[in-house]
Amino acid sequence: MKIEPRTFTLPNGEVLAVRSVSAADAETYCKFKNITYRETHFLARDPEEGHYELEKVRNGLAACEESPVNFEVGVFDGEEQVGDVAVCCVKNALKTRHRAVMGISIKQKYWGCGLGHFLMQLAVDQTRANGFEQLELGVYSDVYTLLSSAY
Repeated sequence: MKIEPRTFTLPNGEVLAVRSVSAADAETYCKFKNITYRETHFLARDPEEGHYELEKVRNGLAACEESPVNFEVGVFDGEEQVGDVAVCCVKNALKTRHRAVMGISIKQKYWGCGLGHFLMQLAVDQTRANGFEQLELGVYSDVYTLLSSAY
């Protein structure tokens, strides 16, 4: 699904574009993911696993755009993608269709400016609007070390 485009203002006054990631963004998306995989171990993949086949990424982003409930939102500083949050249904089965799973990543340069909080709130609000009752995010146990050092 596509979300309404919006903006996020950094503490320095710079304004970032927040919008759905589309199939046309596939190359930018791949570059962004490969950078963030190298910046932190808190993501679901290691850098060695971050290699994408462009056509598969395009198809996946196109499918997400067409979904009535799944969404992928990017944050852009000009043409450069600097953040991302994605939410998708765990499984469209009777006992699981109320559950969604999410992932979030932000380039290290943009940590500590409130962008993560903004994307989390966007994900929660849109997930609720899409009819989900549960949103799941896997977190490593040492993420608290990162969070406490960021503030």
